Amino acid sequence: MPDLENFSWNLPRVRWSLHHEMESVGLCSRLLDCSRGGCRRHLSDRWAAFGCPASSQTVEPLLAFASLPHLWVRTKHSGTPSVSRPSTHRLTNAGPSMNWLLRFLGSTIGLKVVIAVSGLALFGFVIGHLLGNLQVFLGAEAFNSYAETLQSSRALVWTARVGLLSLIFAHIGSAYKLVMRSRAARPVGYKSHKWLSGRYAVRTMRYGGVVLLACIVYHLLHLTTGHLHAEHIPCIPAGGGKLDCNAFHNLTTGLRQPLVAFFYIVAQFALGLHLAHGVWSLARTLGLSTPRYDGVVRGGAWAFGGLITIGNCSIAVACLAGLV
Repeated sequence: MPDLENFSWNLPRVRWSLHHEMESVGLCSRLLDCSRGGCRRHLSDRWAAFGCPASSQTVEPLLAFASLPHLWVRTKHSGTPSVSRPSTHRLTNAGPSMNWLLRFLGSTIGLKVVIAVSGLALFGFVIGHLLGNLQVFLGAEAFNSYAETLQSSRALVWTARVGLLSLIFAHIGSAYKLVMRSRAARPVGYKSHKWLSGRYAVRTMRYGGVVLLACIVYHLLHLTTGHLHAEHIPCIPAGGGKLDCNAFHNLTTGLRQPLVAFFYIVAQFALGLHLAHGVWSLARTLGLSTPRYDGVVRGGAWAFGGLITIGNCSIAVACLAGLV
């Protein structure tokens, strides 16, 4: 029997040949599902739970089958496992490096990398966006000057907008694929969930993402294009047939509506939870969150999310209270 204590969990590196009857496919699918579900127990405990002997005749075929990258193991609702080979005709015209990149981006690890990289870029935008909007406390002249600087280069503004939308779509699309892949790996849910303490952000991650997406769409239609609540987004006529929009007046007047301000505040709490969990997950991915420093990293992640939430909510509360 292999040395299970020192066995590497990087199953894609295993390259044993499968010379076993297909009767082991059911056990393989359950083993693979357990691995995808984040189970970190000992392999022998898994086999014992499945009622199978942990002998070398069953160990090596199972590991070989689970490690083959070109096979998908699906367990149907009827409980009968099936094996299918994914189509690769889309990759035949690409070079070897492109094939590797596409395969990597389509893998579970690749999708998580896309989520991490796009999330990191969006973190930077959130910080810059908050620092710019906090200038509303400096008065109308300072905030309008900031808005005019942003609008001075239309090409740069639209390039940034297209880039941000691309990052958002990549972030949401990769997260959606991971959720669907997790559900396909285990179509029948657990009877009970034993959540770890302090993981509320984990449980609400996907729902917070939906709230944030709705807030982004609403924010663009509200304060960017002016298609919503146009009566609260006035534009001051200027010479030369142009429209000189008073950004300070638009922001303060728009957020003085109670329902609008309440929606923005709720969205900022969802953003704070999302950022806190995202920063902590990124630190774990980079290997910065060790057992010794996990508390420090987790505290820093929550502090970062809290500061972003407080900063954004302060703008809405100040406008609603008429302080600016």
